[in-house]
Amino acid sequence: MRRFSFCDHSEILFDEERASLLSVKAEGEELLSSCLPFFALRFRNKKAETKDIDSFAFRFLKSEGDRFYYEHPLADVALSFENKEDKVSVFISVTNKTHDVLEWIEWGSVGIFGKLKDENGKGEILTSYNEGAVTSSFARREASPFPYLEPSYPSQGKFSIFPNMLCAQFIAYRVGEKGLYLAMEDPERGTKHIDFCSYGESIKLQLRAYSNLNYGEDYVSSFPLVIRPFHGDFYDACSFYRDWFEKHLPVGCQRSVENHSLPSWYFSSPIIAPYPIRGKFDTDKMDPNCFYPYENALPVLEKVSKETDSQIMALLMHWEGTAPWAPPYVYPPFGGVKEFSSFVKKAHDENVLVGLYCSGFGYTLESKLVPEYEKRKEYEENGLSRYMLSDSDGKIASTTCTPQRIGYDMCPYCEWVKETFSSEIEKCVSLGVDYIQALDQNHGGTGYFCYSEAHGHPPVPGKWQVEAVEDVLNRIRHPKTLLGCESGASEPYLGLLLFSDCRFNLNYYFGKPFPLYAFLYHEYLHNFMGNQVCETLSDDDRNYPLRVAYSFLSGDNLAVDLTDKGEVYVSWCNSWEKRQVKREIAFSILKNLNAWKRGLGKDYLNFGRMRKPLAYLTDGEEKFRCQDGNYLSFPSILSSSFEVDGRKASFFVNYTNTLHRVSWDEEKVVLSDPYSEKKTVASSFLIEPLTAIMVLE
Repeated sequence: MRRFSFCDHSEILFDEERASLLSVKAEGEELLSSCLPFFALRFRNKKAETKDIDSFAFRFLKSEGDRFYYEHPLADVALSFENKEDKVSVFISVTNKTHDVLEWIEWGSVGIFGKLKDENGKGEILTSYNEGAVTSSFARREASPFPYLEPSYPSQGKFSIFPNMLCAQFIAYRVGEKGLYLAMEDPERGTKHIDFCSYGESIKLQLRAYSNLNYGEDYVSSFPLVIRPFHGDFYDACSFYRDWFEKHLPVGCQRSVENHSLPSWYFSSPIIAPYPIRGKFDTDKMDPNCFYPYENALPVLEKVSKETDSQIMALLMHWEGTAPWAPPYVYPPFGGVKEFSSFVKKAHDENVLVGLYCSGFGYTLESKLVPEYEKRKEYEENGLSRYMLSDSDGKIASTTCTPQRIGYDMCPYCEWVKETFSSEIEKCVSLGVDYIQALDQNHGGTGYFCYSEAHGHPPVPGKWQVEAVEDVLNRIRHPKTLLGCESGASEPYLGLLLFSDCRFNLNYYFGKPFPLYAFLYHEYLHNFMGNQVCETLSDDDRNYPLRVAYSFLSGDNLAVDLTDKGEVYVSWCNSWEKRQVKREIAFSILKNLNAWKRGLGKDYLNFGRMRKPLAYLTDGEEKFRCQDGNYLSFPSILSSSFEVDGRKASFFVNYTNTLHRVSWDEEKVVLSDPYSEKKTVASSFLIEPLTAIMVLE
C-alpha cells in the first residue's frame, strides 16, 4: 500500500496490488465509500465490436518506487505517481498486445457515496456540463433527460464529452468544506469523457481520454491525471483548474481587454433578440410570419430598444433560403440577397445588429420542414457518403435534429467538408451580419465521433477532432463578424468562437447551474444568455427574471425571445401565446441590469476576473417547480464578484417582484444607481424589485 500524505491531514492511499484507491481523506474526512478499479481500457475492432477490461482483471507484476506494473493477456499497463505539494499526478502507459485499436483509457476512478445530499446522502458533484452544473441528487439526474450515457456512435449532443458539452477537463466532489478534485491536465485538449455513474453501491467518478491511436498502437499519456483533496467550496476547485489553464492557454486565446480585433458592440452589451422569420417554432409549418419581410421586425426591435434603453441584436432563425436547420447549405437568404442586404443596411442605420443561426457539421438529404428541399441526388452522384461520420464497420447514422431533417453528420477532417462549411459561412459573412452562430448543434464547437479508416484520421476519437475544427474555423475570413456555437465554446476554441449561445438553463433538469465557465474564462470572452430552449422551470413571474439575473451575474449578454407583437415568451420552441412573460417585468429587469453593464459595472462585467462571491445573507428564498415535479430553491438575491486591475466589486440582484434585504458581516460601500457615483456605507441594504446594486471592496 502506498500512502501520499499532505500537511493538512489529507492523504491518499493506493493499493498497488489491486490497483485501486483505498482512501482519499480531506483534512481527515474520508471521501470514498468503496474501492473501485483504478484504471480501465476499451478495445475496438473493425466490426465496431468493443471489449472493456479494468484493473481488477490485471495481475500485479512489480513496483519500482512509485511506478507500478500490471499485465493482462490483452495489454500491459504501467502507472507512475508523482507527489508534488498538495496533489498527486498519475501518468499511464499501455502496451497493446492485440491487433485492435485502444479506444479510450480511463484512470483515476474513485467510488464516492451512492447517494448525494438531496437524497439523504452525502455531498454534491460539480462538472463543466453546459457551462457548469452542480448535481446534489443522483437519482434525479438519472431520471432526467440528461442521465449518464455511455458515449457511442452515432454521437448524441448530450454526451458528457470534452470538448463538447464539457468546456473543461475536471470534475469535483465535496462534502461540506472537504472536497476532491480530479483533472486531466492536457494542454493539447484532446477528447475526454468525464462523468459520474452508478457502480454497485457507489457513484463512480470517471475520467477517460480517447487515444487518438491507430490499430495495434500503444498508448503513453503525455499529461497527468491529478488527484487533489482540498478544503473549501467549488470555487476553490475551479481555482485549481484556472491556475493550470492560465499557464497553458489555448492558441489564440487572449484577454478581451487586449483583443483589439473584437468589434465595439462586444463591449456595449446589446440585448440579443432571437426570432424566426418563418413559423413560430422549430417544427412548425414554415410559412413566412409577421417578421417577414425582414424589415417588419425593425419597429418591434426599436420598441424593445426604447423600453430597455439598450442596443438590440436581431438573431434570426429560419432565414435560410434552402430550408431551416438544413446544413451545410444555408445561402442565399430566404427572399434573396438583395432583400436581406437591404434589411441589414436599414438595421445598422437604426443601430440594430444582425446575427444568424446556422447548423454546424451536418448534411441534409431531405428537409422535413420544407419537403421540396432535398439533396439526395447530389449526395449519391458525388459519393458524399465518404465524407460522413461513420462507425468502425463503415455504417453511417445520425441522431442530430431528426425532427427537422433526414441526414447525416459530416466529418470535419475531410477536405470537402472543410471547404464546403467554410465557404457557406463566408457567404453569410458577405451579407454584412455582425454575428453567426456557425456551429449550432455542435455543442462547444467540436465535431462528433468518427471511426472511419478512410478519412485519414485515427479510427477513434481524439485530438484530431480539435485540430480539424481549428483548421476549419481558421479558414473562415470574418474580420467584422463574430462566430459562435451552441453552448459556450469549449476550451480549445476560446480564441475562435468568441460569442456563443449558452445552455445553462438545461442544468435545471438535473441540478443547478454553477458559473464555472465565467469563473474560468470571463476575462477572455463572454457569451449571451441563449434562446433558453427546453427551459424547465415553472411558469410564474420569477422564472424569466431568475435566468436573466444568472446571465447578468455571469457577465454574459442578456436575451429576450420575441413574439410577433414584441411580447416576451419564456423560451424558444414554446408557444408564443401560452407562455408569455409579463412585459413590464421582462423589460424592467432587462433595462435595470443592462444599465450596470453599460454604466459603472462595465469594466467588471466585460473584462473582469470572476472571484469567489462575497459572503452575504438575504431575507428570502424562492422555490421553483420543475417539469419533473421536483422543487429548486434559490436565495431571493443572487450575487457574483469580479476584479479588474486590482479593483473589486460585487453585484447583488433582486430578481423578484418584492423588496428584499441583503446583509453583510461588516459595512460595505454600496452604489444603487448604475450611472451615479453616489455611495452609501451600510451593513445591509434594501434592494428594489428587479434591480441590482454594486458593492465596492
